[in-house]
Amino acid sequence: MLPRIHFITSTILAVLLWPFFGFWGLAIYIGGFFVDFDHYLVYVFRKKDWNLFNSIRYFNQGYKEGLYIFHTIETIIPLVLLAPIHLFFLAVLIGVSLHLIMDFMGDIKDHSKIKPLSIIYYLVRQKL
Repeated sequence: MLPRIHFITSTILAVLLWPFFGFWGLAIYIGGFFVDFDHYLVYVFRKKDWNLFNSIRYFNQGYKEGLYIFHTIETIIPLVLLAPIHLFFLAVLIGVSLHLIMDFMGDIKDHSKIKPLSIIYYLVRQKL
């Protein structure tokens, strides 16, 4: 899914839920859009290049297999556990969930390879 789609949908959801979350509604946006920061980390690790624009061009060429740590169950579980404690974590969880659902739907629509859903699974698979 393209970052601009995540930006738009996260912004719309944050605005719609603003009456319930107030200032913490910005965390929906953080969870829904900035979760893709792991794509940049993959780029930096692979290419040893810190240029954000080069990273964007790299990923605009198509899906790159890798470990996208913020797209895994190991990110979701702590958010689920922390959500009852503070509205911030609930808002981030809502944003991340929207993001992951949209990614999954986009992968199915485009017949793309689905990203590894677990860091542990990815690491075990790399050893085999």
